[in-house]
Amino acid sequence: MQYDLGRKLLASASDIEVLMQPFMYASANDLETPPELLEAVSHCMSMLSPEDQNVLYEIFYDRVTYEVLADNLNIKAKSHAWRKTRIALERLKTEMLKHPIFIEINERQNGQPKGTKGNTQ
Repeated sequence: MQYDLGRKLLASASDIEVLMQPFMYASANDLETPPELLEAVSHCMSMLSPEDQNVLYEIFYDRVTYEVLADNLNIKAKSHAWRKTRIALERLKTEMLKHPIFIEINERQNGQPKGTKGNTQ
């Protein structure tokens, strides 16, 4: 069984969840994710443990339900699968914040000039 997030959930999704849904948009007229961001996410994914990668691929690419994920991981409850997904997303976020592309995006969003680390003295 696959789960389709749909546009309603997309509005409340985190930035990372949106990036993990590269095929979600219905038409080319919609907002497209630049290829370099997809490559950066892929690189950051490769830095995660195989278990974390598997969890994120199943939820965001295969679009299985948490119940199916729990069965695939041989754990008792879908709430545990949800928790594993959240932990894997946090680890992915940590890796993404180390990547140069996402550092630049983060600095732009926070209004910091390129090359500064937010030190104000």
